[in-house]
Amino acid sequence: TWKYVGIGCGILALIAVCGIGTCAITCGGAIGAGVAAMEPPAEATRTFFGSVRGGDVAGAYAQTASSYQSSHTLEQFQASLATMPEIAASTDQTISNRNVQAGFGATMAGTLQGPSGSTPFSAHLVDEGGTWHIDTLTAGMGGL
Repeated sequence: TWKYVGIGCGILALIAVCGIGTCAITCGGAIGAGVAAMEPPAEATRTFFGSVRGGDVAGAYAQTASSYQSSHTLEQFQASLATMPEIAASTDQTISNRNVQAGFGATMAGTLQGPSGSTPFSAHLVDEGGTWHIDTLTAGMGGL
């Protein structure tokens, strides 16, 4: 009888190990997918800041959401950028807070680093056909 008890315990241990391994793979995949979902809006935010830093105002405007463009001309966008000189003067950005909500967009927040120090920013992005665009942005005392 001890032989059967030993076999039964071995089978239970094997089932437990397989269950834990499956959970780790499933949970790890879900976490990896969540992190991967945050990268496209983060990259769109970095690209937008790079366009502004490089003086490509029209390129930055093209990276705004269609809802923003329908209510703001390129000239109005340029005037809004003038209220946020920290973007053009920045040398880098750190995105420290990422939040993606399916169907509602993404919020990227962090700091812009520049010659006069760090400036907080917050950007809300929307997914338009698989491409992320800036919907609203605040940096320092200005905003879009």
